[in-house]
Amino acid sequence: MRVLLVVLAALVAVPAALAHAEITPETAKAKQSTLLHLTVPCESETAATVGVRVTAPNGVELSGSTSWTGRSRGVVKLTFGARAEKPGDYPLRVRQTYSDGRVVDWSGPESSNTPAPVLHVEGAQNDNRDRVIIAIAIAAVLGSWLALRSRGKRT
Repeated sequence: MRVLLVVLAALVAVPAALAHAEITPETAKAKQSTLLHLTVPCESETAATVGVRVTAPNGVELSGSTSWTGRSRGVVKLTFGARAEKPGDYPLRVRQTYSDGRVVDWSGPESSNTPAPVLHVEGAQNDNRDRVIIAIAIAAVLGSWLALRSRGKRT
């Protein structure tokens, strides 16, 4: 019976220990706006979350609602836009305020107790590349045709 209680306690404690501020999706394309969903759990046994604020590092522009105030003993969810001009990894800083005055900054490295959610930005695809190649090919064909035509008129 004692073993069963220990296992049940561990199963209840593990999700709480793994809870962190997280964003979805974690990956975006450079030069494109992406809608992000942030979840921030209340990890206090005695206090409620009363505020959440997200700030971005240089190179990322956030739009929409990036702060929340209220009172929650569960999970706070925010949805906002993000846009980065260049590829790279961008840790977002999430500041969580509790009703007892304690503040948790989700801004640490991945290995810390308070890791920052990281937006991974991939290079934008060059959608005009095919059009440029086609235009160059057409110009080359037209140029060759005109050269051959003018050569034929001279003979």
